[in-house]
Order: sequence, then C-alpha cells, then structure tokens
Amino acid sequence: MVVCNSENRFIGKRDLIHIAILWAIALVIGVYLIATTVLISKDGVFYIERAQQFASDPIKIIKAHPPGYPFLIMVAHRCAALFADSTSVFTWIYAAQSVTLLCRLLALTPLYFIGKLLVGGKNSVVALLILIFLPYPTKTVCDVVREWPYLLFLATGFFFLLWSAKSGKWWLFGLVGLSSGLGYLIRPESQQLIVYGLLWVAISVCRPKLWGVCRWKTLTALVLLAIGFAIPTALYMKCTGQIIDPRIRTRIIKCFSLNSLPNKTDVPKESVVASNLHYNVAEIVPRNILKAFSELFESIGENLMWFFMLPLVIGLWYRLRGTAKFEEQFLITAFALANMAVMILQYCYNSPEISRRWTVSLIAVTVFYVPVGLQVWGNWLGSGFHRNQEKNERNSPLWFFILLVVGVSICLPKLFRPLGLYKNGYRTASKWLNKNTAPTDTVVVPDRRIAFYAQRPEGEMQRAKSAISAGQITSGSWFHLAGTFDGESQKLYVNGELVAAKKLMLKTLGESNNDLVIGKHSSGSTSYFEGVIDDVILYGRALSTEEIKSLHNNDVPGIESSELVGYCPLDGDTAGMDDKLNSAMSFNGTSDYIDLSDWSSRLNSDAITVSIWVKTELPNQSRWVISSRTQFRIGIIESKAYFWITEKSPGHEIPPKAAYVVEIINNSQAEWNPGFSKKVEEKYSTLVNNKKKKRRLVIYKVL
Repeated sequence: MVVCNSENRFIGKRDLIHIAILWAIALVIGVYLIATTVLISKDGVFYIERAQQFASDPIKIIKAHPPGYPFLIMVAHRCAALFADSTSVFTWIYAAQSVTLLCRLLALTPLYFIGKLLVGGKNSVVALLILIFLPYPTKTVCDVVREWPYLLFLATGFFFLLWSAKSGKWWLFGLVGLSSGLGYLIRPESQQLIVYGLLWVAISVCRPKLWGVCRWKTLTALVLLAIGFAIPTALYMKCTGQIIDPRIRTRIIKCFSLNSLPNKTDVPKESVVASNLHYNVAEIVPRNILKAFSELFESIGENLMWFFMLPLVIGLWYRLRGTAKFEEQFLITAFALANMAVMILQYCYNSPEISRRWTVSLIAVTVFYVPVGLQVWGNWLGSGFHRNQEKNERNSPLWFFILLVVGVSICLPKLFRPLGLYKNGYRTASKWLNKNTAPTDTVVVPDRRIAFYAQRPEGEMQRAKSAISAGQITSGSWFHLAGTFDGESQKLYVNGELVAAKKLMLKTLGESNNDLVIGKHSSGSTSYFEGVIDDVILYGRALSTEEIKSLHNNDVPGIESSELVGYCPLDGDTAGMDDKLNSAMSFNGTSDYIDLSDWSSRLNSDAITVSIWVKTELPNQSRWVISSRTQFRIGIIESKAYFWITEKSPGHEIPPKAAYVVEIINNSQAEWNPGFSKKVEEKYSTLVNNKKKKRRLVIYKVL
C-alpha cells in the first residue's frame, strides 16, 4: 500500500468499497439513460462519422481533428461488431455511448482520490454521488461527446500532480505529463496540466522548502513532465506539424491582440450608435466581459441544478481560507481561474457562447467542496433552530442529510427524463425514410441527425444568394455607395441614383455571424480595400430613394432613429470627401481593417440599408469595402459597384442530387407552400417539438 502519512494508508479496503459503490450507481444510471435515449447530439453524430472515417483514412482525421475520441469509438465499435450488425447505425451509437460511459466510470477513480486528498474519503464519496446525480454532466454520456474521456485523463493527471505536491514524490511528474499527453489527443485543453506543473516547479525552485525536494530533483521532475507529454503526442504533432493546436493558438493571438486594429490603434472598434459617440482604442478589458461572466455563472448554475451552487461557493471559501494547505490552495485556485479565464476569453474574443458541457470539468474537480458547504450550511440551520451548542452539534448532521436529499431530489426528475424526448418526431421521420427510400437517395434535412438515423446521404438546403452591380467607379474620386433590401427587392445606389434593382424570392437575410468588418472580406485575409473610406451607416430598414439622396447630399436622415444599427464617421488620418464631414480613414490594402462585430447583434433584420463613401486609386481590382459573410457585402469589382446579399439558413434552393426534402413547419398552417426552387410532393408528416409549440415535420419528394 502507498502511505500518505504516518497514520492512514492512502489506498485501503474502504476506498475500494467506496469506488465500487460509485461505479455501481453510475453504471446503473448510465445504462438506463443509454437505453432510453431518443436522439443523440449533433456533435455526437460528428464524432461517430469521424470514427467511421478513421479506419479508411486515419491521417486525414488526425490532421483535421484530435483523433483520441474517434479512435475510442472505432475500437468500441469493432468490439460490438463481434456480437451485432456492424453496418447498423445503432451499433455505432451504442458503441460510442458505451465507451463514453466506461470513461466516466474510470474517471470516478482519480476523482475520488483527488477528493480524498482535498477533503477526505467520506466527503469525496458524497461529492461524487452528487456529481453522478447531476443531470447535465451525466447526460453528456448519452450525447456522445468527449467530456468524460477528456476528464478521465485530466483528472488522472491532476491527481498525480496534487499527490506529488502533497507528498514530495517528484517522479510522479512523469505520469502528469503522460496523462496530459493522452488527454491532448482527445482535447488540446489537456495541456493545462503542463502549465500547472510548470508553475509548481517555478514556485518550488524559488522556495525549496515548500515541496521538500532539492532543486536537481525539481528540475528532473520538469524533464519527466516533458518526456511524459511527448510519449503519446510526438507522432500526432509530427503528423499535424503543430505543437499547439492551431485553434488554441489563434484564440491566444486574438485574445492578446487587445482588440487593436492592424496599424491603427487610434480608431474606434465600436462605432457611433445613434447620437451616443463612443470611441475606443486598443481594448485591454473587453466590453462584453460582464455578459461573459453572466453566461459562465448561468452555465455552472444549470449544471449544479442551482441548488448546489451556494454550497460550492461556501465550501470553496470556507476551505481555501481555512484548513487547506498551500498546495491545495494554489492548485485548486489555478485550475478554477484558468478554466474560467479560458471560457471568458472564448466568449469575448471568439464565439459569444458558454456551453454547459464546457464547465463539466470545472465542476467535476471542484465538486468536493459541495459537501463542505452543505456541512457549513447545516451548522447555520442548526444554530438558527437550537441555541444550545450540544443540540446544535447533534442536529447538524441531520440538516446536512436533509439538504443532501433535497438537492438529489431536485436532480432526479430531469436525470431520468429520456434524452431528446421532445424530438421523437425526428426518429419517426428517420424510420420512414429508412423504409421508403433507396439507400442512395440524398435527403435534404433541417437537422443532420435525421439523415444520420435514416442512414441516408445528407444534403444541405442551399441559401439563395443575389448580387447586383452597376455604375462606373473612376480613380481618385469620391463615390457614395448604398445598398438596400426590404424582403422583396435588392437595390444598389451610386451617388444617390438607383443604378440596379432585382426582385428576389428570399424573404429574410442570413443570421449575423459576428464577422462584420470594414476594409476587407469578412471570412479571410484577402480582398483588402486600398483607398479611403468615410461615413459608414447601417439601418435596420430599407431607406427610400429620397432618403438615399439625402445621404448622398451629406444629410443623415433619422440619425436619432431606433432603426439605426450603427454610424461610424471614420474621422481618421486623411481628408474627408467634404469639408463638412471633417476627415476620413485610409486603408493600405494589405492589413488595415476595422472590426464592427459589436454591431452584429443588431443586424438580424428582414431589411437593411448600407451607406458608405469611398475613394480608391485602383477601381479595377476586386476590393470589399464592408462585409458580413452571412448577410451582405458592398465592394468595387472591375470598376463597378457591387452589392451582394444572402438569405437566412437553411434557404430554399434544393441541391441538384436531392431526392427528398424534410421541413419543419408550424402545425397551424393548414395549407403551406414551401416555396422551393423545384416542384415537390408531400409524402409524410409527423408532430415534432410538441412540448412548447405544435410544429410538424413534413417529408417531400422532389419531382
């Protein structure tokens, strides 16, 4: 046995009993949830498809995505294929869910010992029982996502790191690196273990007595950490040619660029909205950070069913400010802050979303403080009802038990509700497609899971795109460009005159993708604009011809209007197109652009007007002046003004090879014209999403 201190063995018979109990409960719940799952997640479909491709082209999968989880699914499927039909989609689904459940069971072991090192064996058991009964973390198993496989290696590495820090076993750093490397093959975020190890080594070098390890052993631990990480990752990194995952590297660069503009740190990122002028130079603190904290708080609260949120906060505060030793204070604080910081930066600089799944690892490693918080809470309740200290001490365990039972009772209804219950219509439609269509028939679907369960090739409805161009843009002169869309017509104006117009079938612009920019194409580093831009204005409605003429005459109509999306005067580094409008902004054609992503939340509209003044010396080249990839673009192409728009997904343009189309409509519409680009015939319909709204899923055959 491994000895942790002079009085207690670290791993004993009682620990094995605790782990067996946790495994048994988690296994029973996991099997029940797998058996009752109606529909897995879209990400689950993605991972299963990667696993299906892994055997035939592993290099392609390795280069495109971390291969660890698809590889585990593939191995599980090959084992399942010994007893079931290997071609069935359900064999793939059950194999993926089973291997994920296995990883969850295995992860409970290092998590238990983390809890034992932090708060003792009894509290660790209680904490993990709470974790097992939490609905959202548990149902990630059925969703077929990589949270629990990732958590298995993250928890294992963190356990070895915490054990090493507490006991002075420096050689355990090799196992920390190995765990981090194996986890890296599943999710690159597992590299955080290396960071914690480096921080601990740095502190230990400065304060040798803290760890009780001499400096040469400390440095040796650092070498073991690197070697352990390299053993499972060397071939993967050689294959991809990357040490740090490119997505993570891009996020880091974007975060530390401080939102400044290339070659321009003195221009506004958020432009003028209505009459409230607000200029912003290179941001150190993003303006949506409070919203990010709110989303993070909500995600953690939902995962903890809100009831266990307060005990977690109380337990962390009580423990870390009280009896916790330095290694616990340092490593737990570093883990919590690092994970929260990553999610906050992800929200602020990349995608404004914090999924419940992303906080599962944070909750799993800190859930051990929930029992501590429940005990403190129970003591408060006991002292409130009984002033006698002896009765208070006797009743505190009772209050603890009551609070625990109440919390678990809150979890049970949601935990045992079948996953995807209210989308059973998707499965019904999939069965119909599987029985009534040929295996080679391409099915256009609003949700890819329908085609996946039907085992049919998936098609994507094409969004209608429309472009109009006209006018003659000459070198060295100012031009006023304006484009409008009102749900039916697309119009382009040059210098206040209507030069092109087009009637359209699409009724709604695409949804904003937070990618609105001035001076280049929004989806890449090409087509930078070279010239001068002044006065950018966006409206959430289509202005009339008279109003466009007013804009051309330097009269901004309705600048105080609530329909104004944004107004950016671009008072910058060069002369404007009119003395009345002060100065303008020059763009070098290689790297200059302005990020207007803050406008994106206000761009989801059925109508729009874009107004902008431009001057260029190179009108014959293709240059984008303002661009939002999923909604609109205005630019100059071969000396002509160009206005491009796209409709909202999923669109209505049926792709050439599609044999069937699946649509979801409001059930109240007795007669509904889908308005597709080809003739269709209704073949089947069923109710779907009937929890809140009565909606109908309809299957059409393309004629």
